[in-house]
Amino acid sequence: MRYLSASAVQNSSSMAALGANLNDSRLLKQQLAREITSLEGQLFRLRTRNDMIDYNTLQTYEDMILSRKRMLDGLLWDED
Repeated sequence: MRYLSASAVQNSSSMAALGANLNDSRLLKQQLAREITSLEGQLFRLRTRNDMIDYNTLQTYEDMILSRKRMLDGLLWDED
């Protein structure tokens, strides 16, 4: 599974310098939801192909979806 590296988390100050509002996670939640939907659609299409299935690619898509769902869950809990 893939997770954000410590350096990626530390780069939040760089994001703030670029004008990102780190206190409003609404846009990030929307982006994560779009990415999850897109990746799930791509994964479905990969699974239904009749030609050779690449199981490593399927696993990569599953990992990407799971990591985004975990990030989204964490953001939802943070607001309670």
